[in-house]
Amino acid sequence: MMTTPKVRVLVVDDSAFFRRRISEMLESDGSIEVVGFAGDGLVAQREARRLRPDVITMDVEMPVMDGITAVRNIMAEIPTPILMFSSLTHEGARATLDALDAGAVDFLPKQLDNSSDKQSSIQALVRRVQALGQRRRRSTLAHTPPVTPAPVRRTHAEPRRGHYELVIIGASTGGPMAIQSVLSALPGSFPLPIVLIVHMPATFTPAYAERLNGQSRLHVKEAQSGDQMKPGHVYLAPGGKQMLLERRGASVIVQIKESAPGQTYKPSVDISFG
Repeated sequence: MMTTPKVRVLVVDDSAFFRRRISEMLESDGSIEVVGFAGDGLVAQREARRLRPDVITMDVEMPVMDGITAVRNIMAEIPTPILMFSSLTHEGARATLDALDAGAVDFLPKQLDNSSDKQSSIQALVRRVQALGQRRRRSTLAHTPPVTPAPVRRTHAEPRRGHYELVIIGASTGGPMAIQSVLSALPGSFPLPIVLIVHMPATFTPAYAERLNGQSRLHVKEAQSGDQMKPGHVYLAPGGKQMLLERRGASVIVQIKESAPGQTYKPSVDISFG
């Protein structure tokens, strides 16, 4: 009987305590093995080349070489799924989004030991790393060359009015950059409102909305209660809360609510879609 190989992880952080804590959390699950450590981005680049891990966890702020530069260099030389750890500040959010731009795939807040539910933090970290490890294996095991699709003539046909009223996009791992690509391809004349539901901390969504607004021809904002949906406008659900849509006559109005006990994802696609 074949056994699934463990996900091999390189842990990068300038704090020895945090390196040890991440390692303990990851190896509490039998499917993950920490194969190496690095205390700065330059060593991380060298160790990524030597160890060829399935996944790298990466801090943003480090001496010698910061995490964003390390991500950019690693992705250029040894493309590897990278999970960033970020501080829960506005500047931390900006830096994490820069790291995603550089090639990182996902991120988690750097507050694992401050969590009131440490087991949930461990599970979240393990799930993310397992998902990234599976992604790496799928790309490694794909021996057949990709099929080149026939050229498609892209048009921005207007939806039939009265048939569609808005577009709702929900995203998880890899979602922030995928959404950025989608929105940047749309014309400023896009005839429908767009709702974005992305699982992000509350300190991240203002910076993310600001970035999307600067890179898109559409008007992007973090949604607020009372916003009336308008064509060509994009409404990002605020982190840490739930976003609902309410019909008022011919208008659709945003309602932002606190999460109820037991609601793990804030915002939640299922709740907003309901």
